[in-house]
Amino acid sequence: MSIHRRAGKKGLSYQVRYRRENGQQASRTFKTKKDAERFEASLVIDDGDIKGLTREQRKVTFAEYAAIWQRTKEKRHTPRTKVRRDQILRMHLLPHLGQMPIRSIRNSHIRDLVYQWEKQGLSPQTIRNQVGVARPIFKLAMKDDIITKDPTGGLELGQPTTGLGTILDQAQCQTLLAKVDDHYRRLFYTLLSTGLRIGELFTLEVRDVDFTNRWLNVRESKTDTGIRQVDLSENDLQVLRQQIESLGEDSNNGTAILFRSPRGRSIHYRNLAERVLKKVISENGLPHFTFHDLRKTHATMLVAAGIDPKVVQQRLGHASIETTLKYYAKPTRERRQTAAHVAVRYLTSDSAPSLESTIRVR
Repeated sequence: MSIHRRAGKKGLSYQVRYRRENGQQASRTFKTKKDAERFEASLVIDDGDIKGLTREQRKVTFAEYAAIWQRTKEKRHTPRTKVRRDQILRMHLLPHLGQMPIRSIRNSHIRDLVYQWEKQGLSPQTIRNQVGVARPIFKLAMKDDIITKDPTGGLELGQPTTGLGTILDQAQCQTLLAKVDDHYRRLFYTLLSTGLRIGELFTLEVRDVDFTNRWLNVRESKTDTGIRQVDLSENDLQVLRQQIESLGEDSNNGTAILFRSPRGRSIHYRNLAERVLKKVISENGLPHFTFHDLRKTHATMLVAAGIDPKVVQQRLGHASIETTLKYYAKPTRERRQTAAHVAVRYLTSDSAPSLESTIRVR
């Protein structure tokens, strides 16, 4: 199939040559190139294992099919699901796959994308959620006979952690900071003191430490609400000042990566977990924990100190306070004991109402 420009007595014309279903050659001539292209696009062609695709259908992109899928789910998804679904598409899928013809996307493309997410420090559950948004888009394309195979099939994805995770107590936090490799001590301190996601920390640059406003500017996150300013203490600022000074010549480069490997390269999540985190756990008798558990530990510190849950929510960058309270802020033994004594103080204080006036015998 092709378009040929022809000059004749009546001026320029454009001829579309194509093959009919019976195999015979045929052609049609048009006065304008646009008309010729429109006709060519409407022709049904044989394409791989699927027959009967027009040229336009063969070129449909992942972004275009994602939009079709969103419309089909408009009435089925709750408002909260829509927000999270659209964030995953906009921030994690479309930048990589959006402009690719959906028929050209292979399993290797998805594997490379998963590898990038792992390198960014995204948790296995987060990666599963993001693949879970891409998969139904490909399934819909299969139902419409646009593609023959789902490229998300057969992926080896990490298993999500079960249970509530591990919350480190004060002594365990101090042991971690005392025993961790010298090069990474400030990194672990920053995770514990700010509650940042490990992926957010990896993207921090020198300019993100605002010494004037005394906050850390989180410009890249997995959600829109994750874009935030995290207030810093004087000790936090001192630690980050030391970290910037350790960068040498790059200490004055605002766009220089703040935390990096001993060789000055971007930190790889798996290397940090395998070579640093697992080592400090095994050598010092610490309970098994993940980088995400440090974020949960930070949230629990705040709740134990009586910080308003809304402040904790904003500091962690959660869209819903339910997430903060259900998955991150765990009650400590001290807070449970405090709760147990509230009634005692109320019932035995001089200002408490008498038992006779509050209890009615029936």
